[in-house]
Amino acid sequence: MISFNKIAFLISLCLFNVGSITLTNASQTEIGLRHHLFDTYNKESRPIKDVNKPIKVEMGLAIQTLEEFNQKTETIKLNIWFRMNWFNEYLAWDKNSSQFPIKVLDVSPSNIWTPDIELINAAALPEIYTLKGGMMLYNTGECMWSRPGIFMFSCPLDLHKFPFDTQNCKLTFSSWIFSNRYLKLSPYNDSSKAVDILTDFSHSEWNVKGITYKTEPIPALNKEIKSSITYDIELERFTHYYTLTMGMTITLVYVSFLIMFLPPDNISRTSTAVFIPLTILALQLTIIDKVPVVGYFTLMDKFFLCCFISSMLVSMFSAIIFALISHKSHKVLYLFSFMTDIEKLKENELKENKINQDLKQKRHRRYLKQQQKNDCYKDYNCETNADFDAYNKYKYNGPDIKNEIMKTINNIKNDNPDEMPSYKTKEEMDEYDINKTELKDINSYICEVSDTIGNDSQVIKTINHDNKLLDLTNDELLLYKYMIHIIKHFDNFIRIAFPTAFTIYIAILLKV
Repeated sequence: MISFNKIAFLISLCLFNVGSITLTNASQTEIGLRHHLFDTYNKESRPIKDVNKPIKVEMGLAIQTLEEFNQKTETIKLNIWFRMNWFNEYLAWDKNSSQFPIKVLDVSPSNIWTPDIELINAAALPEIYTLKGGMMLYNTGECMWSRPGIFMFSCPLDLHKFPFDTQNCKLTFSSWIFSNRYLKLSPYNDSSKAVDILTDFSHSEWNVKGITYKTEPIPALNKEIKSSITYDIELERFTHYYTLTMGMTITLVYVSFLIMFLPPDNISRTSTAVFIPLTILALQLTIIDKVPVVGYFTLMDKFFLCCFISSMLVSMFSAIIFALISHKSHKVLYLFSFMTDIEKLKENELKENKINQDLKQKRHRRYLKQQQKNDCYKDYNCETNADFDAYNKYKYNGPDIKNEIMKTINNIKNDNPDEMPSYKTKEEMDEYDINKTELKDINSYICEVSDTIGNDSQVIKTINHDNKLLDLTNDELLLYKYMIHIIKHFDNFIRIAFPTAFTIYIAILLKV
């Protein structure tokens, strides 16, 4: 009696033999088809029976990744799947026949005729990596060839608007030998097959905005025309890195403008401002290796040039103003004398001194009058202007009485009783005491006026022994004073003019 395990083994053996026979038959069919197609096939000839007709080749691209964009050499590398379709009339068979019931056959591109479609504007040999079964042959004679590879091609850059630029790179494919009489190249009718981009396409600096294609004729030898397909790839630059650099540079320039608000005779103003142009130059060097040397100014060049010149002008003007103020050179004053009238300066100086003296006196008279009002209110409770006038008349009786009082006081000090006035009544004694008090108030008034105006002051003002003003004449001192006045007005002007002009230019340049 046969066991179950033996029965299972026999069934498996039968099925294996049947499968082997089927696979063997299939392999034999494919081998027979290959012998039928390729035994008498010549791959050197164009696969068309009517030699007067061109072979129609359809082509499409699938862009996988952007491998490299070398802006210094203006070349770009793209990972592309290069696809082509054409008909080979010598390699067709009937799939419905019992002898070769096969619809499609994978073949090696080296065994059949292939169109010589090349990248015309290539910058180097393509890096082709061929997958097994890269070409499919259908029973109708249609050949479909997919050739993946990395293609390097030239891409001239337009950097007028760098770094806010968009570059258009062109790939031109055409037959290297055949004109339109022998081969006619055209894109796929289906636009999705003609060109497409992977949805996960990404690059650190560039973004593909879109791809367009068109057919263009190319002149060939013997006045013939070749057909070509030109793919226009629009690349948009990511600007966040450059925007950050430009923002830092603008901040440095405005810092130099703020430094200008320091006093012009402060040496720290010049020593600090001189380092800012060097910092701006260092920022420019960080991106100079990213772009090629071009024969025109880019937007970034204009931007850095404007920032560098603005900060340099701040440093230069600060240094010149500080030198003019601190040096006090005779030669500078001599040259400055040709630009002004010294006599007119003297007249203006006298007028200014007189005006200042009058102002001081007016201020003192106002102060004295207010003080008198305070004393009148304090001593006699004055409430009206009439009370104040009466007090004023009583308090100050005129120069004759004041001189008499001063003479009397001097006689008292000299112990000369003969010249002392004789007072017979109590009223006269009281008047004498009152006049003594008035004399004391008058002396106090004279001292106050002297301290306010600056006459007969006991304070002695000195200057350093090495002060260069000691070496200047009166006319030169007048010229120096006027020059300082002009310099300070000019300094105030450039404090406003420089930031305004810089802001307007940068706004126009960046279109903000």
